[in-house]
Amino acid sequence: MNLGIARAAVFVLASAIAGRSADPPGFRADSDFVFVGASVVDPQDHPVRGLTRADFRLFDDKVEQTIAYFGEQDVPLSLAVVFDTSGSMSGKLALMRRALGALLAESYEQDEFTLVRFADRAAAAVPWTADAGQIRSAVFSRPASGRTSLWDAVHAALAQFQRAHNPRRAMVIFSDGGDNFSRYSQAQISSELVEAGVQVYAIDTSEPPAAVNRNTDEMPVFNPLAAMCGRAGGRYYQLAGLREAQTVAQRIGRELRAQYLLGFTPSRELRDGKLHNLKVRVKRPEGSPRLSVFWRRGYRAPLF
Repeated sequence: MNLGIARAAVFVLASAIAGRSADPPGFRADSDFVFVGASVVDPQDHPVRGLTRADFRLFDDKVEQTIAYFGEQDVPLSLAVVFDTSGSMSGKLALMRRALGALLAESYEQDEFTLVRFADRAAAAVPWTADAGQIRSAVFSRPASGRTSLWDAVHAALAQFQRAHNPRRAMVIFSDGGDNFSRYSQAQISSELVEAGVQVYAIDTSEPPAAVNRNTDEMPVFNPLAAMCGRAGGRYYQLAGLREAQTVAQRIGRELRAQYLLGFTPSRELRDGKLHNLKVRVKRPEGSPRLSVFWRRGYRAPLF
């Protein structure tokens, strides 16, 4: 499916779910809509619902765009679970499996799932399925051993999305955040993510750097997994303790169900086939606390 048709399919499905006509004035089946999912949370990290189109501003390479489509609804989701079974996860797998169960419990009937397991190698352990139970069963069949090929696992998950059926696409990584055995680099994976338009969330079980080194004079350690999640419009969670993994996974599942969908058609001068930066701004309703918004930071523009 080419990019234009894929974008059109998203619009048709989202419009139908919203109870609107699938063909509003000016829409053509071959139009090049760009869709951006936006998560908005309050200072307590709770999803904020009930915002309107007028509360959002959307920019493509600093040029403000007209939001031609706006929706707040549950569009079916294709979710890739990327699960670390390397030796460094020894002693953590039981709690992370429970966390995965909490994430999957937030799913809806029309969702589909795939599982990529990784240690020395990354491979799709379960192809796309509507049965979340298959994912849960598969993560219990592998003990912790071997090295960590995290970036290879993300690459394998992105390859799975070529066969996904739903318009909204997300990936959730369960890992200790390290990589010591991948063929692919973090830079290569970041480039692939821009092309794919997949949101990425991560639950990192590694010990926080602050707990390892208390010297506050040192520069903060760059975290490539956190940076990748930020660019892909998802969230990165560094666990303070393994017991909070289940709560965090549930939070991710609920956030995936409380997102806004913004759509625009790039102007002629922006249809250059190049990578573009996206920015979403949300207006704080009068009297409400400060809001935070998360969105994917880039896309490749269609070529006019």
